[in-house]
Parts: sequence; structure tokens; C-alpha cells
Amino acid sequence: MNEDEVTPDYRFASHWVLGLFCWEHKLFRINVFPCSQDGSSPTPSPVRIIELGYANEKNALETFEKIVNLITNDKFWDN
Repeated sequence: MNEDEVTPDYRFASHWVLGLFCWEHKLFRINVFPCSQDGSSPTPSPVRIIELGYANEKNALETFEKIVNLITNDKFWDN
């Protein structure tokens, strides 16, 4: 398999926008969007969706913080 198919190239992305979503107070999802410094992005869709399913708030926030830490340390795409 071609490595480019596994890890997309987002050279324009100097920033990442993460959204933590909750439905009916129990279903959680984290969406990750690439963007440039001015907030623009060529894609309106998230480049990664992390389904947490039925989770409690604490677990969802811990996972969100873990992802922020991975992005901050440039290790997000290693997982």
C-alpha cells in the first residue's frame, strides 16, 4: 500500500481545528479539520473522525486532551 494513501499530505495546515460533539448527552465524536493560519481550509470535511460512541463526559474530554497533546507534539498521524 502506498504510504500517501495512509497518511494524507496537508502541507498547507499550520493549525488544526478540533470539534468535540455530543448527541443526546451520551454519543461523542471528535472531528479534526486542517486549516492555515488565517483559518482557511480547502476541505469542508474533517480529515479524521474519532467515534467515541457511548462515553461519559470525563472520558470524552480526556480523549480530546490526548489528541491535542498528540497534535502539539507532532505525533497525531503516527496513530
